Amino acid sequence: MWPIKSSKLEPDLNFFGCDYMKKYSLLVFLALFLLAFTPASAEEAKTAPQGIIIKPPETPGLTVKLSTSKRYYPPGGELELEVEINKRAYLYVYSLDPDGNVQLLFPNKYDKDNLLNTGKHEFPRQGYSYLVGENQRYEYLQAIVSTSPVSNFASIGSDDYKENPFPVLSDEPESFQSTTSNNLTSGGGSFEWSTAWTGYGITPYLSTLDVTSRPPGAEIYANGRYLGRTPGSVQVKPGEVEVEVKLTGFESWETSVWVDKFQTKSVDASLSPARESWLYVVSEPPGATVTFDGDFKGETPVGFSVTGDGGDLEVYKEGYKAYDEYVSLQPEDDNTLTVNLSPKEEGPGRAVPDGGDVSGPPVTLAGNFGSGLDGKLSLGVEVGVTDFLIGGSLRMTDKSGPYEPINFVTRTWETEQVVNYGPEWELYLGVNPVLVNGLGLRAGAGVAVQQRA
Repeated sequence: MWPIKSSKLEPDLNFFGCDYMKKYSLLVFLALFLLAFTPASAEEAKTAPQGIIIKPPETPGLTVKLSTSKRYYPPGGELELEVEINKRAYLYVYSLDPDGNVQLLFPNKYDKDNLLNTGKHEFPRQGYSYLVGENQRYEYLQAIVSTSPVSNFASIGSDDYKENPFPVLSDEPESFQSTTSNNLTSGGGSFEWSTAWTGYGITPYLSTLDVTSRPPGAEIYANGRYLGRTPGSVQVKPGEVEVEVKLTGFESWETSVWVDKFQTKSVDASLSPARESWLYVVSEPPGATVTFDGDFKGETPVGFSVTGDGGDLEVYKEGYKAYDEYVSLQPEDDNTLTVNLSPKEEGPGRAVPDGGDVSGPPVTLAGNFGSGLDGKLSLGVEVGVTDFLIGGSLRMTDKSGPYEPINFVTRTWETEQVVNYGPEWELYLGVNPVLVNGLGLRAGAGVAVQQRA
């Protein structure tokens, strides 16, 4: 919420024997919309916010004009209003806040005489002040004049002013608008009335750049911030401002200007037609997709026009590493670029993704657990390095397992008894090359060792 502050002026004597004015502050909240750069006059604004009463459609004998001293105010700056009426009438001025509160600004506790003579009147008058809020936003004000008092305003009494020097009239703007309109029209034409409304911006961008370009219609950027199109007046922070003007088909125009506080500076950009080049991209293998500065251009071989001195070129084909580089061009020339795509590196049973880095050969690790036809258990482990294998296994020679170190086996054909001390150990080497479509050939040889008697 954004305050209007007021101050009551009372005479007092300081030690030099001179009068000074003592200020008391009070918050008054303005505004309804967040349109930071909406025009400040009713003629420029196209849609009235809720709670604003539009001027009667018929041309009244009584007219009123409402304006602010500036289109934009700095955060915490002092708001100044001017009201002009064409005949003696009662004046009411109110504001709207984002929550829909309608707050009376004039008359108020410090300035109750609202029957004004013909002519221009400036507000605030002696005894109080209006201070705007601290953050960037846009605010609205309404003025109503009537040759007779308006009942819902005239009912405000001294008790209301004690509670708040700027009384809150309603927290429902649509309801307030309806009630006030009914009060204005209930006289059946026995009195005249009229309305006016306006607004102003609160912004730290208190300097102005008047930017024009040839041709017009170009985008305006100030310190990288888009502010509209040429011709246009844009608000900027005081100090050094980097201005860039862009228009499709023309070279970007840039300059740096220094703008003092509250200063208006003119900037005129003369745009030159953009220089075009022709880029022809060939790839090996062909059929790769081509994008330039993010725009798809087709599949290689492909040619296209380029505006400027270069851009980011990307060439991609499934199964190959992507090519992504900035390409410098000679303007107004034909440029041919041949891109040799590198296949993605692959290992057994795997593929390297784009941009992947393979450091050393691929390694696999496997284990196995099984049993022979004789029911004896075996355990094994295997390590693969590229296409080569090395492994080992442990096989029990009796169903009792590794907890029975001595087994008795009778070879009946030789009528001898064999004693196995512990399990059988095996070590083997092998190859596992990948042939076609993932099919491979696996072969190996090994040696088994067991202590026996």
